[in-house]
Amino acid sequence: MYREEDTYEFPSRHTVNESHTHDLEKLLRLAGLERALAQDTRTRATLGLNWDTVKDWTAQTRYDVAMDMRRARDLYRAITGRRDGVLPWVRRYW
Repeated sequence: MYREEDTYEFPSRHTVNESHTHDLEKLLRLAGLERALAQDTRTRATLGLNWDTVKDWTAQTRYDVAMDMRRARDLYRAITGRRDGVLPWVRRYW
């Protein structure tokens, strides 16, 4: 889906409905970024490790009392890391 929609074109109802989720692997698939991630993780191992850390996050994770400070920092860094963070990587395709 990345860059597939024209500026003034509405996405399909199916795409809209399916995108209302916190399932990051599903969102990656809907955005059409699976191949790009596979290619980039072959040359950027840290990005792959960061994706593995982030992909299992769920809306319920934020309420997980077992999440200690170290795990929370690791998750934050995996998301926001400048070079190989998941969010900066996704932003390349916005």
